[in-house]
Amino acid sequence: MATSEENANVQQIEENKPQEVQENTPETTNNESEQPNQENKIENTENTNTESQQNIESAKNTDQPKNDAETPKETPKNGEEKAAPLYWLSRTRSEESTDPVDMRPDSEEWTSQELHLFIVTDAGKPVYSRYGTVQKLSPILCTCVAILGHMESLHEELNHFRAGSHTFVFLPKSPFVFIAVSKSSLPVSYLFKQLNFLYSLFLSLFSENLINQLSARPACDFRQIAEGTRPAWDGVVNNMSEDPAFIFAPSVPVSHMRPEQRAAVISHFDKLPSCKLSMLMYRNRVLAVGKCSCDSLSLRLIVDLMWTPAFQNGESWTPFFARDSTDGMHHLYINKHKSSDFALVMLCSDSPNLGVAYHSAATHIFAELEEKYIATLEKPLDWEPKVFYCWALHSITYGQVYITDPISPHFKGQKPQDSIKKMQELSKQLAKSCDMVETNAVDGEYMFRDEKEVIVVYKCSTHEIYAVANSADLKDSELSAKLQELKNFINAHFNELIIVESKFHINKFT
Repeated sequence: MATSEENANVQQIEENKPQEVQENTPETTNNESEQPNQENKIENTENTNTESQQNIESAKNTDQPKNDAETPKETPKNGEEKAAPLYWLSRTRSEESTDPVDMRPDSEEWTSQELHLFIVTDAGKPVYSRYGTVQKLSPILCTCVAILGHMESLHEELNHFRAGSHTFVFLPKSPFVFIAVSKSSLPVSYLFKQLNFLYSLFLSLFSENLINQLSARPACDFRQIAEGTRPAWDGVVNNMSEDPAFIFAPSVPVSHMRPEQRAAVISHFDKLPSCKLSMLMYRNRVLAVGKCSCDSLSLRLIVDLMWTPAFQNGESWTPFFARDSTDGMHHLYINKHKSSDFALVMLCSDSPNLGVAYHSAATHIFAELEEKYIATLEKPLDWEPKVFYCWALHSITYGQVYITDPISPHFKGQKPQDSIKKMQELSKQLAKSCDMVETNAVDGEYMFRDEKEVIVVYKCSTHEIYAVANSADLKDSELSAKLQELKNFINAHFNELIIVESKFHINKFT
């Protein structure tokens, strides 16, 4: 894969275009989710944000789940040890030599990070930093705000620039400025997407009333309020930096489930009182969606929020501000299954007084999952052709993305940390390929090849397919034929890969 747009070996294949994937429609009519109303105001008081901090802190202090490495490895009948499955996002992160909070700007650990994300007020007061404390970073952040102020005084609009090996991206959202500093080759459009996602998360964790107060009081120190939600911020930043499903955000990441299994789970959701959203999830992938009267952007935010250290296991409630709601604060209920990575997520328009009803429903659903479904749902998808060791289906029609975890034999003989690095590099290459395809904006087939991997892309108005193979295993003459095999597989399993009962329409992050 190419390391830059200039030296990329990119081809758009004009001949032998495969037929389009048929997006199967169930017998029942699908109701499209409404577009989020960004103008609706959420009225609430400042103390609701304190409640949010307390809930997140409480969830953070629960017992930590077992590391993936502690899970017993499967042993086939022939006695050979089977490689543990690979996942884009692990349940627990490997320990860093230095705590991210303790990193200093002049340290090797701080400068070695490929991506830094900051939030400051437009008055120059620091709010959040992924690495290091805002106190240590104040001079750097004040300099960034000063640059923006200088450009505004010259009536110049500055949203990004490059200095040496670093790219600086700015997203002003009064009274805050979101900043990304990257030394990787990630596209600027991808960095803007990350900042927009953080801004949307910001609006969901804090009341609009509080944000309006900050606009009127520039001298107010927001750090004390934001610090309590740091585990949620850090978790979402990690997720969107490591999970290639975020490349297709704001589309909702989903996982495979047979339609009849999905229907059985959804039937339980219909009985929940005062419920705006109900979902069954596996890791940070949606398996089934029942009641859904909240906007699609809020749903997308919840998907990443629930797979963070703040809500890693157990049962929890936390305040949440839905983007299209005028009802004020809602309550997000998350119940993690005790011995697997399944979870139930529900958004309640009433107070947590409904905890007994939601807990009872979760207990019943988990019991049915254990009895009938968990064993099959935990098995990885078996697809054809095997030449592609990883692929993604992005359904534009349904606003969903299905992406496979890499086939572990491709990483045979590598240490776990080496596999993680390889997966992170693959995610970057997918992001660059996606940016080039979107920039070209022409339907058809594309190829991105380097010495190690080749990424094959099919794009049309309803969906996109990205498939990855070893360069040595896939010749140029075989590209269209192998891609057609994958399209045939997707056609046959579309209702299993995509939740066709739901459509999520969210404006693209710009």
